[in-house]
Amino acid sequence: MQIRLIFALALASSTSLSVAGQPSESLLQALSLELQSARSLPQGAQTAFRCPKDGGILIGTRYEAIRKALGEPDFVEPNGARGSISSPRWTYSFTGARPAGERGGGFPELSFVLEKTGAVAAVWCSYVR
Repeated sequence: MQIRLIFALALASSTSLSVAGQPSESLLQALSLELQSARSLPQGAQTAFRCPKDGGILIGTRYEAIRKALGEPDFVEPNGARGSISSPRWTYSFTGARPAGERGGGFPELSFVLEKTGAVAAVWCSYVR
């Protein structure tokens, strides 16, 4: 079960926000460093990562920019796999490796809903418990 703390769930124009020097690029760089740090933690380590407050600025960012900055997602949900979500969703977990059988908790998962146009349609972050 997840407690969802939605910080941004909105559709925006398909204008790319990932132009060099834009706030979205800075946020992706910061998220990339945090994700690398989280993934380098020893198995079962506690984390103190937080959901980004300004994740909505990533709406409109191209898929390629997300994948380049964050790598492959931890979870990919295909089209229509979840009720009303008809677009694919990529999710990144900001935690180290979990011991086998442990579901973990308290760490953020950052999700991107993707448009057919090649851009992010919505962004949200939830804390897994």
